[in-house]
Amino acid sequence: MSEKSLTQRSARGGVNALGGQVAKIILGLASLSILARMLSPEDYGLMAMVLTIVSIAEVFKDFGLSTAAVQAKTLSPQEKTNLWWLNTSIGALICLVVAALSPLVAWFYQDERLLLITVLMSFNFLISGMTVQYFAQMQREIEFGKIAVNNILSNLIGLGVAFIFAAQGYGVWALVAQGLTISLASLLLCVVQTGWLPGIYRSSTPVKKFLNFGLPLMFSNLLTHFSAALDSLLIGRLAQAEVLGYYNRAYQAVRTPLNSLRSPLNNVGFSALSKKKASKEELLELAGKGQILLGYPLALLGGGFAAASTPLVLLFLGPQWSESVPFFAWLAIAEGLHCLALTAGWIFLTAGQSKYVFKLTLANTIIRIIFVVVGGLLAGPLGVVVGNAVSVFIQWPLAIILAGRSLRLSTRSMLLSSYRMFGVVLVSSLVTYGVSQLLSINLLLDLLLLALVHILAAGACALLPAVRRDYQLIFSLVRSMRK
Repeated sequence: MSEKSLTQRSARGGVNALGGQVAKIILGLASLSILARMLSPEDYGLMAMVLTIVSIAEVFKDFGLSTAAVQAKTLSPQEKTNLWWLNTSIGALICLVVAALSPLVAWFYQDERLLLITVLMSFNFLISGMTVQYFAQMQREIEFGKIAVNNILSNLIGLGVAFIFAAQGYGVWALVAQGLTISLASLLLCVVQTGWLPGIYRSSTPVKKFLNFGLPLMFSNLLTHFSAALDSLLIGRLAQAEVLGYYNRAYQAVRTPLNSLRSPLNNVGFSALSKKKASKEELLELAGKGQILLGYPLALLGGGFAAASTPLVLLFLGPQWSESVPFFAWLAIAEGLHCLALTAGWIFLTAGQSKYVFKLTLANTIIRIIFVVVGGLLAGPLGVVVGNAVSVFIQWPLAIILAGRSLRLSTRSMLLSSYRMFGVVLVSSLVTYGVSQLLSINLLLDLLLLALVHILAAGACALLPAVRRDYQLIFSLVRSMRK
């Protein structure tokens, strides 16, 4: 594939991913808003308790093989088949293990209702294991439009099923039905979209190279999931299911729009760089441009969410969820800060340095555990979330510095860019928060005014020459993508 063709496909992939994710965000927020008004905080708390434990096992179904398949320069049909069987077998094994551990989950939280919920949710591992390589294939071929369609349709079907269950008064079982329906619908859509069915596993075609690349990523993902699950584990033990429900809805309200934008755009950049033949210097330059292009809007979105947390919670969840506001604000701060080092991962994976991903994840996990545990012990459930946000101030520079070491090049310019972005986000968010304290007109009108203030405050930062150059780079990159 020529450089021009790759650039065009990447640009189209980015546009498709962004357009699809906008639709997914709308659907996700609609689902969040509808179900939050039909179900109780306790229902969400029970589901969060199960997912906290189950999400740790989620890592093993992938085994890092999807990223290994995307990153590989070549992938034969038989290698793809063997990888599918490997992921499916792992998913089936995890399904059985999680189901067997269901009594332990119920004992840990002292709630027998969690036993059956855990058993039913364990089937997601089998279904998801069968889906992994389908998504890897579409990502490898930069077919992000198909991925977006799959996500939208499967989530729409899942919402329909959850709505029916919730309307009939089934409570937490509506959430269980939603999760299983989304997984199954996604698998069936993958088969239709790709037109591919796996053949017979053949041991004559080895997949050792994929395992060698994927295993460090799997352990990195395991640490990441454990670190992320720690919040819910601590809150679940420190407080009742109802409090965990408030946290869980705040978490989803923040992650639905932010992650729905961040994840596909990150995948587009990684997929494009994986196919591009670039030197270390060129790779670093491209990652730096990607950091500016994606970091500013995503970090500003996170800062804006934090500044307007009260009206956003009222809009997304309703007045009965007002206790979610402080959780929402601190989660938005943490998610926005994470975006400042978004492209550091491109450098590790594109350069084939998966071992550096593990080193970084191990360091980040230790840092996060320390801050989260200390925060929880000092200030209870909210202290857990504050500790998480504070830990990111160490994690984001560390990611950029270690990315440079993996290439044996200086990432000083990327580090300085991240601090500039932080300064812009801090100024605009403080201005927006100050204005939010003065407004009490109408919920939707208040949010529109706050969005305008946030944009204008960020734009005013262009008075600084370095920030102005960043904005000019963003505009030039967007124009080039439209050609």
